[in-house]
Amino acid sequence: MPPVAAAQSKKTDEELVALATQDNAGAFRELFDRYYKMIHSFCYRTCLDETHAQDIAQETFIKVARSLETFRGESSFKSWLYRIASNSVRDWLRQKIRQNRVDEKMAEYVQVEECTGNEPDHSRVTEALRALPEDLRMAVVLTYYEGMNHASAARVLGCAETTISWRIFRAKKKLKKLLTRRES
Repeated sequence: MPPVAAAQSKKTDEELVALATQDNAGAFRELFDRYYKMIHSFCYRTCLDETHAQDIAQETFIKVARSLETFRGESSFKSWLYRIASNSVRDWLRQKIRQNRVDEKMAEYVQVEECTGNEPDHSRVTEALRALPEDLRMAVVLTYYEGMNHASAARVLGCAETTISWRIFRAKKKLKKLLTRRES
């Protein structure tokens, strides 16, 4: 459910979180309106599917609503929100992998040929991003698409800043190889 365009107050995230934890639905709605588009974009860029991105973004805000009282303010609300969204994407990816395994087994038993004509037409860059391992793709999305520095991306993904730098280095190398190969 996309956010409704409404005038946002001048309250800080921390003030809105405090109000929302006191069952103020308007404060939670304002946090949702403030961050839904950002989280949806992050989800889309990591899973590369619009329908699933909407589902994951909504699931992220459901998790936020359920665990808002556990927000300790040690990081910014935005970083905490990204962390929940990245975990939601990971959950979706794990579920997708399990579902693919079940589908493969079912196809073996039923001996049904897969239909490949329903694949959406994506750009070369999107296909190259899809080919990256999840950890590299998340690092690329957070730094290049979401505009985070390596330290912020590291906080979101729960790893060292040097790990993000290494992942970006490896991702660039793999993307260059993938994009060069596809041009040939």
